[in-house]
Amino acid sequence: MSFKDSMKEWGGASLTFLSEDGERVVFMVVGEPVLIEGKFGRTMTKRIGVPIVTIEGFSLLTVGMRVGRRLAKHEDCFRQRVFELVRNGEPGDKNTSYALTVIEEPDMLDTLTKIAEQPIDKAELKDAIDEAIRLANS
Repeated sequence: MSFKDSMKEWGGASLTFLSEDGERVVFMVVGEPVLIEGKFGRTMTKRIGVPIVTIEGFSLLTVGMRVGRRLAKHEDCFRQRVFELVRNGEPGDKNTSYALTVIEEPDMLDTLTKIAEQPIDKAELKDAIDEAIRLANS
């Protein structure tokens, strides 16, 4: 059994976070956003959980409010566009920025469209949301 298959069998959510400088994810949005609230230090924070597919399959991408608002501008064509999100900033840097771009690669669009055609497993989505909330409060 592969590492990925083992993790699916044992549980563990499919979450995507960008935490290192230059880290990137190429994805297609496939569902409605979820508000994830948690405490960071003594301050309540809000993050957005975005159901996505990547070439590895389904995941819940956790982003900040700014990236969420930038994504919202493309809502009319979520399942017809591929996005790339790149982190620019070291871990823990308050001034980290994220570059969001639309990828114009027909092959990647075809690949992600085929993956997105599979129905989202509601239990997997719930597990991902629950895990994101747990992590936001730890």
